[in-house]
Amino acid sequence: MSNASDLNTRIQFFEYAPSDGPEPGEVEKRQLWECWAEIYEPSMKDIESLSTNVLYSVTARIRDPRGEYKPSNKHYLAVLDDAYQDDEGNYVRFNIKKMHPDVKDKRFIKVVAEATEWASG
Repeated sequence: MSNASDLNTRIQFFEYAPSDGPEPGEVEKRQLWECWAEIYEPSMKDIESLSTNVLYSVTARIRDPRGEYKPSNKHYLAVLDDAYQDDEGNYVRFNIKKMHPDVKDKRFIKVVAEATEWASG
């Protein structure tokens, strides 16, 4: 059984849109959700579902938002912890790859995300 104290790191979920300017890339469209999470390294099963050029990956275990927010592989997440900041102090942007219920405790869901570079985007 899970302990609420395991959810000890703040995370934010974002939606991005293509940049309107001449430079390629994306700009933050809006923040979708913020919550407490347990952050840990993905399991081997989760790693197998990630892209081959992934440099960094995380699994975030959160309380099921029950319809208030639904993570999507079109969304991104940021782990609001100093360990997940780049050299300029920006939080690394992780692309959500997979979401599924926590089989041990249905009150929670797991979100697996990847980053191909250590930059905020």
